[in-house]
Amino acid sequence: MCVLRARGTDFDVDRYLSASSIPSINVYRRGEPRLPASRPDGAKHAGSGFNAEVSTAAWDDLPGQIEDARHFLARHKTDLERLRTFPGLEQLTLDFPTHLRIGTNEVVVQTDRFPADILLAAGALGIELALTIWPRPTDRSGSEGNG
Repeated sequence: MCVLRARGTDFDVDRYLSASSIPSINVYRRGEPRLPASRPDGAKHAGSGFNAEVSTAAWDDLPGQIEDARHFLARHKTDLERLRTFPGLEQLTLDFPTHLRIGTNEVVVQTDRFPADILLAAGALGIELALTIWPRPTDRSGSEGNG
């Protein structure tokens, strides 16, 4: 599930989203409690931002996430250009999650590649790419789960 993450200390997330076609799945504001919300005296958000779902492809389907990201960047190009220059925005990232394959099925090295066209499209919009590698979840019997 690839996600677009936009954040900034002085980013007026509500003002940006009110005139954007990018659907957010999570919005947070500077000074609000970080999760869990059941701890209102806990850590607070240092900035404001939002996350938008770019792909619903599985974590083991990086090519599918990349293809969905291509469509997302094309469909929301105007809004992303506006976002890139929006006052207060400090970080704009496409985050591609994947599972760690090292140590499973005799895998000793993990290499994942981004095609040049997605790098160019994201770069032209001022968007950085992140590949977030997570360990595979296991079920209670200790066998690998689907994640």
